[in-house]
Amino acid sequence: MYKTLLFGLVVLKSEEPKVGIIISKKISKKAVDRNRVKRKVYQAVGEDWKDFENKGIMGLFLVRSVILEKSYEEIKKTWQELLKSF
Repeated sequence: MYKTLLFGLVVLKSEEPKVGIIISKKISKKAVDRNRVKRKVYQAVGEDWKDFENKGIMGLFLVRSVILEKSYEEIKKTWQELLKSF
């Protein structure tokens, strides 16, 4: 498991490359906020995740509550820093 301030990432072997995001109601009771966070993470990760298609990797993001206050650019920057550790 890889950890950052905004989310944790669990990497699993899979025949089909997938990305999943888990954000609980403890983070925010409002579905609007949870969905907004999911869209931001999918957008930040989606562009780079295509590079993992040949590796057979599935990623599961465990979102932390701090991410609610962050912009797309900050999420993208955190994702780029996490990619360096692969």
